[in-house]
Amino acid sequence: MFFEINAVDVAMFKFCISVIAFFMVSKLSLGAKGFWKLILENKFIMYIGKISYGMYIFHTFIPAIYKALNIPPANSLFLMFVIYFIMLLIISTVSWYILEKPINNSCS
Repeated sequence: MFFEINAVDVAMFKFCISVIAFFMVSKLSLGAKGFWKLILENKFIMYIGKISYGMYIFHTFIPAIYKALNIPPANSLFLMFVIYFIMLLIISTVSWYILEKPINNSCS
């Protein structure tokens, strides 16, 4: 199967995501140009930046929330990543509008 779940696949997948994220952040810190500027100024990526604090806070709880909802586990690591990511986007968006945005507005 495509991306069957096992410890090595999970470790390599997380490692690859970390390397890609590191590369993107390092490019941005040096001033992005060309292709990277186009990618990093994308509205979706900028939205992810806006809700990133919620993503940082809530990402650890996503597997437990998934399990608590009694959704059967997918046998594909890629599919689990997509499901977890969508759940994280929803929770982080709700957190942004209910908690973070009002707090930010009251401080300015």
